[in-house]
Amino acid sequence: MKKIIKKIFIFIFILGCLCLLLFIGANIYRRVRYGDFYQKTLVVASNDGLGDGYTPQDLTAYKYDEETIYFTCGTMQNGPSRIYVIRGNKEEMYFELLDESDNLIHDDFEGIATTGDYLLIAGGDKLYQVNLNNIGLDDDNETNFLNNRQAKQVKVDDVIDLEAKAQFLYVNMNNTSSLQDDSLIVGGSFENGKSYAYVYNLSQIFANKLTYKYRFEVPKETEGLAIANNQIMLVIPNGAFNASTYNLYDMPTEFDEENTYILDDRYLKSSIEGPSLAAGLDYVDGNFITLFQSASNDYIYGKFIFTNKIVALEVN
Repeated sequence: MKKIIKKIFIFIFILGCLCLLLFIGANIYRRVRYGDFYQKTLVVASNDGLGDGYTPQDLTAYKYDEETIYFTCGTMQNGPSRIYVIRGNKEEMYFELLDESDNLIHDDFEGIATTGDYLLIAGGDKLYQVNLNNIGLDDDNETNFLNNRQAKQVKVDDVIDLEAKAQFLYVNMNNTSSLQDDSLIVGGSFENGKSYAYVYNLSQIFANKLTYKYRFEVPKETEGLAIANNQIMLVIPNGAFNASTYNLYDMPTEFDEENTYILDDRYLKSSIEGPSLAAGLDYVDGNFITLFQSASNDYIYGKFIFTNKIVALEVN
């Protein structure tokens, strides 16, 4: 009996050592494989909810007084989609959306952006507007429902029908590019096997006049877009265990087709590879920000290679 117990102990010890070696090896490989990416990135926040069955799809940053608040939206393995609110070292905070009849909205939340006092969330072919004043960002408010980890519900202020299912959102203000007008960019629509990011005048969105001004043709797998300094960043996740690609383009100047710019090698300025299953982009504090799905319970493996953070990517 003692010999059997000893053999079991030795087996467990050897298995533990092999797992430790695998863990160390995977992280060394990650750092070497994506060395350029890690040299240009800095962790700025946690990516909350990954242990709750939550898979993030997009993110946005919001300047609240002197604080940068990060919002992520995504799907749940069980239950309605969520929006997480990430504020420094504070506890996890999240909420769900209610429609005008106070029913929980079960659409898959794929895109999120902020503009002024509003949060915009894309779910299926709907664009939901939520007033940021209704979600309790003021720490001095004793009724702030985000002070505990229990899921809360927020009623949407308005709903707009999109022309197709959205994969990501981005709000571009006219001080960051040459798009001239404050714009909402909705990406992920497919036509004839192609994918586009549609550019709308932001004022028309709030007036429920959804007619795009022009569009960018982007790679099919694009999961995020952000604009800064007259350049466009796209992120393409390329599937589990494959490197994600971050492409930086110069802003096109002439249409290739009617009201369509094609983002291809003519405008490609640089490209960098990062860990797999990147999702979402935004631009804040002089950097692009992104996150990953690989550490969610849908994929697991990212938990062992520390892709459980929101990171800022510096691009010159």
